[in-house]
Amino acid sequence: MAKTDVANRLIWFKGQIMNVNDAKVNVLSPTSQFGLNVFEGIPCYWNDEKKQLFAFRLSEHYDRLIRSAKLLQLDSPYTKDDYQKALVDTVKSNEYDENLSVRQTLFVDGFGSWGSEGPVEMFIAPIPRGRTWLNITRKD
Repeated sequence: MAKTDVANRLIWFKGQIMNVNDAKVNVLSPTSQFGLNVFEGIPCYWNDEKKQLFAFRLSEHYDRLIRSAKLLQLDSPYTKDDYQKALVDTVKSNEYDENLSVRQTLFVDGFGSWGSEGPVEMFIAPIPRGRTWLNITRKD
């Protein structure tokens, strides 16, 4: 299990890994006022045999996140590689060895209205799901 409890987990916020309680968003930001953000919920599954966590279809999740940001005309300063590195760094810093749902969100920070395009920032919040097992049969 993680080295910290959920209420004190480490998240990725605006370029750095920090305790979730230290992350602050301006209450007058377009995200706080209007919910101006896009996100992906990325399932990750722990493989006990390999002692490794596997993110499910990560590339497709990031393609969808990028498309969603473009639809809202949000100009993300992050690349697909940045998204992946931030997710991996966040998960590793928490030392998870269980299934996760990872919330990766691009949001509009600062001041502005619903029509604001930026500045765009990101947070990544892993949500532990325990060691539940799925029996998935692949039919190719």
